[in-house]
Amino acid sequence: MIADDFKPNADDFKPYGDYSNKHWSGLDLSYKKLEGINLSNAILENIDLRRADLSDANFSGATLNNVRLGGARLHSADFTHAKLSGTWMKSANLQNSDFTKADLSEVTLTGANLRGANFHKATLNKAKLNRSDMQEVNLSEANVKEANLKNAVLIKANLSAAKLMYSNLNAADLSEANLNNADLQHASLNGAKLVNAKLDYAKLNFAELYAANLGFASLKRATLTSAKLIRVQLRCSDLSGAILSNVNLSGADLNRCNLNRANLSNAHLDSADFRSANLSEANLRNSVLSRAILTYANLDNADLSNARVIGANFSFASLRKTRLIHAILTGSRLALVDLEEADLLSSFLIRVNMSDANLQNCNLSQADLSRTYLSNAKMKGVNLTDAKLHGANLLRADLNDANLTRSLMNRAFLTSADLSGADLNNIDLRSSELTEIFWGQANLRSVLLGGNLGVSPEGQKKLRSMGATFVSVSVYQNEEEEETLRRLDGFRANFEERILDVKDVIRQLQSIINLLEENVDELMSVDRLKDSKSLLSFIGFSKDMHKEFTQKTEKYELEIIEDLDSGKMHNWKASDFKQEYDDTHDAILNVAKFARSVQEVWKGLARFTPLVN
Repeated sequence: MIADDFKPNADDFKPYGDYSNKHWSGLDLSYKKLEGINLSNAILENIDLRRADLSDANFSGATLNNVRLGGARLHSADFTHAKLSGTWMKSANLQNSDFTKADLSEVTLTGANLRGANFHKATLNKAKLNRSDMQEVNLSEANVKEANLKNAVLIKANLSAAKLMYSNLNAADLSEANLNNADLQHASLNGAKLVNAKLDYAKLNFAELYAANLGFASLKRATLTSAKLIRVQLRCSDLSGAILSNVNLSGADLNRCNLNRANLSNAHLDSADFRSANLSEANLRNSVLSRAILTYANLDNADLSNARVIGANFSFASLRKTRLIHAILTGSRLALVDLEEADLLSSFLIRVNMSDANLQNCNLSQADLSRTYLSNAKMKGVNLTDAKLHGANLLRADLNDANLTRSLMNRAFLTSADLSGADLNNIDLRSSELTEIFWGQANLRSVLLGGNLGVSPEGQKKLRSMGATFVSVSVYQNEEEEETLRRLDGFRANFEERILDVKDVIRQLQSIINLLEENVDELMSVDRLKDSKSLLSFIGFSKDMHKEFTQKTEKYELEIIEDLDSGKMHNWKASDFKQEYDDTHDAILNVAKFARSVQEVWKGLARFTPLVN
């Protein structure tokens, strides 16, 4: 037992000695070997413990004022309930130490070794933890507000329910960390690594994550309102049910990301990459998706009302029953898109490519489809009442049972379109191309015609008998040469458009092959593939197919253009033109079918993809 009037010096402190429940001050214990020392509930003031060996020391309940522990060895030390506010512990070794419920406010732990340390319910507000090694540390329910964790290593750390508001985690490595229910509001995570991290129900409102890597992370029902996610990597991450309203995801990588039922309203998603992402039932109201890539994405039952989607690519995407009311999709690509039963009321689709799209039972009432490309589109039962289709291309479109009441279709191209059973009451078809239209039992009451191409005098009589009104004489009246020239001009224009479609699908195929090869190479580098031989063989086969499609398309294009320029097609019959349209259409579908198969293989690799450090 130490007497109350005992005046110690440095030599009086020994390893495993009991110095608990006392007030010690003004001592220089630097570099001393004091492993196992007991200082529980002691008060330490103005003590120098730099470079001291305090392994397995007991500081539980102790109060440290102006104590210097820089570079000290504190491996497995006990600091439970200790008060260390403002303590200098730079570069200290605190591996596996226990700080449960300790107060470490404003401590300096820069560059410290904190591997496996326990900070459960500890307070580290404004602590300096930059460049510290905190692998597998336990910070669950800890208070780490306004702390500096820049460049810290927190791999596999437990930060569940931790409070990290306004903290600096720039360039920190949080790979495989548990941040479930953590509060990271206003935190800075620019350039941070959160690969495979768990952030379910985490709060990231107003957080900055510029160029952060959250690949394969889980953010289910996380809140990221007004977060800055510019150029963030979210490939294969799970954001289902997450709240991302008002976020900035410009240029972000969201390949194969799960955003089912996520709230992305008012979000800035310019140039974001959503290839094969799941956005089903997502809320994208008033969002900006200009130049975004959404190929193969699933947007079924999503809400994009009032969204601004200029120049985006939706090719191959599924938008069944999706709401696009008042959406602006000018200049976007929707080739081979499934929009069955989608609602595009009053949407803007000017110059949009919707070739081969499925628009069956879709609502396009009051939509503006001026100069839209709808070649071979499936439009059975579509609602186009009061729609604008000035100069639209509807080559071979299926408009069976469509409602076109009061729509404006002047100068539209309708060669070989199927209008059987369609309601064309009060529509304007003046100057439209009407060659080989299948009218069936269409309702032509008060249809306005005149100056139409492809309508013979006999055809006029038939259309009048069906209720159509002609305001001028047809441009062509059985004048064979002019009719042939008209067919050739129309064929050339459409052939060039269709060839562009084929080439676009081939480009999509190349892109998917590249992604597949990239992932396979990545998996092979870490020996994560059981059957790489089969995958490499499939990639080789896919490349050969891509090369074959490219060569055939180029050869076919040259042959047709040569025939057009040489005058060889002047002797063609209507059936010859139709055959060429069919051949080009089949080419598109063949490449698209193969592209989908490669894409399915690529998507299947998600669960095998390794961590990206």
